[in-house]
Amino acid sequence: MPAQASSPVAMSDAVTEQQRRLLLDIVTNDSDVKKSRSANTPVLKPGDLTTGEKMALVGLAEKLVAMQKSLPKQAGEAHCYQVLLGDIFKSWTSNEKIHHSPALPPRKLPGMNAQVGVLKTNHPEPFDEAEKPPKQSTARLAGAPALLDMVLFPEFEAMYGEGPWDEPIWEDTLWGGDIMSPSGWAFLWRDQDGHPLKHRFVKFADGVTKKDAQVRAIMEYDRNESERIITYNRERIANAARRRISKWAKDGTDGAPRVDEDDRLAESEIEKLHLAIDRVQETAQLLRDISDSLFTRSLGSTLSWIHAPVISSSSVTTSSSDEGDALQGHGVEDVMTNSFPQYQRFCNPAG
Repeated sequence: MPAQASSPVAMSDAVTEQQRRLLLDIVTNDSDVKKSRSANTPVLKPGDLTTGEKMALVGLAEKLVAMQKSLPKQAGEAHCYQVLLGDIFKSWTSNEKIHHSPALPPRKLPGMNAQVGVLKTNHPEPFDEAEKPPKQSTARLAGAPALLDMVLFPEFEAMYGEGPWDEPIWEDTLWGGDIMSPSGWAFLWRDQDGHPLKHRFVKFADGVTKKDAQVRAIMEYDRNESERIITYNRERIANAARRRISKWAKDGTDGAPRVDEDDRLAESEIEKLHLAIDRVQETAQLLRDISDSLFTRSLGSTLSWIHAPVISSSSVTTSSSDEGDALQGHGVEDVMTNSFPQYQRFCNPAG
């Protein structure tokens, strides 16, 4: 069965009331403003805006504040406000024509993959190259670099369709994780041209362990994906602000700065950020929960066996008297501690 659609990690949620008040205070105390501006006067820099106009940009600044919640290193409200103004007037004035909303750039392959492996032998050409003359690509020759990539569920659907999928797809190219679940992920080898490699042709580079390779692949994916999505969202936010400012420049400052409906930025227009580390941690937590459940059940079964009624020695034949001697003088706690070390940790977690 095809997997369900994934639930993306929200990159932009509503800011707190405290954050909103901080942004309003920052704008109120911003002295780099115009008191007034006549109609059809170009706005060339942040200081050409009035306090009221900058207040009308606070909603967009909030999106920047909310957007960076998911990042390891978070910026303050004042920094996000300055970033917004910088993005707006970067190589732009109100005299410039406003371009259409920017397009989300595709992931850069193979530039965002970790180079941690090499090809053991020559690799067959990709299936989409079959109709071309049979010339072996240098990127698929023995000894050529193999780059480790992360594949999250939405990308898997884009590569292989909505399913159902043939088993060889998993067996030949993907490994690790669980790409079939809604929060699925897997590792995928690629050549220098970005084409998938079958993992049986690849080996880890000298000195690189499997763990090292996986960690590097996850970090490389998240670093590049964060940059791609954040850059795109910042461009969308700046674009919305420029549309407003262009109208304010024509209107002048006699009336309140207008924000038309088509100059607003809906939450759905902010691209969601899918981080590989979040998916891996979800899988790790699931495995920990499964492990804890199995241990609890195993422990319960063992205790039930130990506390079972003793069978009369006359009704059972033992193969060795040494077994009985070995258990003489040992209670349940002794047997459990010696046979199941985890039992001691369970009963005495501080020990």
